[in-house]
Amino acid sequence: MASDSFTGSNDTPLATHDSNWDFVAGYDAARIYDNGVSYDAWNQAGFRYTGSNGNTSQIVVKPNSGEKCAPAVRMGETTLGYSAHFSSLSGGNYTYLSLYKNGTWQAWESGTWSASADHTVRIVASGTSSPVTVNVYVDESLVINSWSDSSSPYTTGLSGIHIIGDGSNDHAFGDDWTDGDTGGASSTPSSTLARGIAVGMFKGMGIGSGQYP
Repeated sequence: MASDSFTGSNDTPLATHDSNWDFVAGYDAARIYDNGVSYDAWNQAGFRYTGSNGNTSQIVVKPNSGEKCAPAVRMGETTLGYSAHFSSLSGGNYTYLSLYKNGTWQAWESGTWSASADHTVRIVASGTSSPVTVNVYVDESLVINSWSDSSSPYTTGLSGIHIIGDGSNDHAFGDDWTDGDTGGASSTPSSTLARGIAVGMFKGMGIGSGQYP
């Protein structure tokens, strides 16, 4: 099980903090801030963790972080894999959870998640051949259910994080990352994770791609 609580001195580059973090794509500007992971660029970037399982990624999204930090799975040497981001801030709440593939929006689900609270976001990919199925959970509730990818899907890779920056670098965007069902701030028993994957695979409630809301 791979994990990182991002505990360290402010402004320490992510890969210096832990050499297992491998820069994937974008602008390499992730760093430690306030014992979390932050990003100080008007850009996006991906970082994968050496030795991670590749199929599950979980991170605690900090207040007012929104789409800036997301868990990602099946990241390649130069590809961002699948990731899940909060977006569309309204009335102090995020109103959408969006699924990205290699940094490009694919699907969404609407909801209400307070922007002033921590939220644990977990993404799970399953399938080693086409199609690949992706499920996303927020605070242990299944939100994106069985999104299916049959267009050159990612069948292998490592787990990590996908960060989108807005130039504001004075707070932590994410904390307590893990690639498994334990080790994060809101860890999930393996039996619960298995049930979640099963629900995603067999309910058949796919989400199609389309225009971002």
